[in-house]
Amino acid sequence: IPKIFGIISIPQSSELIFGAEINNNTAERSITFDVHGINVEGKLTIGSDTCRMETSVTITLHGNRPQDAVSNVRHPTYKGISVTGTISLHGERFYRTWTRLAKTVEPGDSVIMLQHKVNWKPDQEIILVTTSMKDSREWHR
Repeated sequence: IPKIFGIISIPQSSELIFGAEINNNTAERSITFDVHGINVEGKLTIGSDTCRMETSVTITLHGNRPQDAVSNVRHPTYKGISVTGTISLHGERFYRTWTRLAKTVEPGDSVIMLQHKVNWKPDQEIILVTTSMKDSREWHR
């Protein structure tokens, strides 16, 4: 059972930094942060331009949806992240973020062929969208 923090406030003059703890020269596999909400007036930082976070970071927002959620609007930190400051997220880069299929995918296929090389990892989620209207370079100009 995770320890659930309440609403975490990062004041304007402060910064909350997530970094990978190094044990025996290997980074921990994941960082989990369980909260009811986060209020970022200062800065929330995960990784940096020069030191990208390759460890998985999971922020889980806890709480129940009130019965009167539509008529009685809650503060943005109620099971949410309110930002008037800065959030700086620098994770592992994946190239390309999208590509075209090199071959039609049929229902039940377990392999897809792509037009470009990618560095995607196993168990990452991918989304296939239709090109039923028209898929040509001229159409997208």
